[in-house]
Amino acid sequence: MKRTNKVTFRLSDKELTRFKKQVKESGLFQETYLRFLIEGFCPNQLPPPEFWKEMGGFFKALDTLDKLAKIAYHSENIHYEEIREMYRDIDEHLHRIEDELYHPVPIDLRSIPKRERPKQKYTKPKEE
Repeated sequence: MKRTNKVTFRLSDKELTRFKKQVKESGLFQETYLRFLIEGFCPNQLPPPEFWKEMGGFFKALDTLDKLAKIAYHSENIHYEEIREMYRDIDEHLHRIEDELYHPVPIDLRSIPKRERPKQKYTKPKEE
C-alpha cells in the first residue's frame, strides 16, 4: 500500500510525553502505533526481557520434542503418538501466548474514565 498523504497535528508537552512513553512501551514505531489507533486497536505493551528468555526455553523444548518424535517415528517406537500429542499441546499453548502479545485489543472508549478522555470538538460536516 502506497502512503502519499501526510497528516500534521500538535500535542501539548504532557500529551507528547505520554505518547512517546506509550510508543516506547509498545516497541512499535510512532507511525505504526498511530495506524493501530486509527484502525481502532490499542497496541499491547512489549513484554519484559525475562519473558523472551522463558519463551526461548519453550522453543528449545519444543524443538527437542519434535526431534524425539521424528526418532520415535523412524524407529517405530510405540510412544510416537504420545510425543506428537505433547508437541501439539505445547505448540498450541505457545501460539495462544503469541496471539495475546501480538494482537492488539480493540479500543472501547467507555472503559476510559471521562476525565481521562481527550476533549472533543465536533465540527459540522461540510456540504458537498
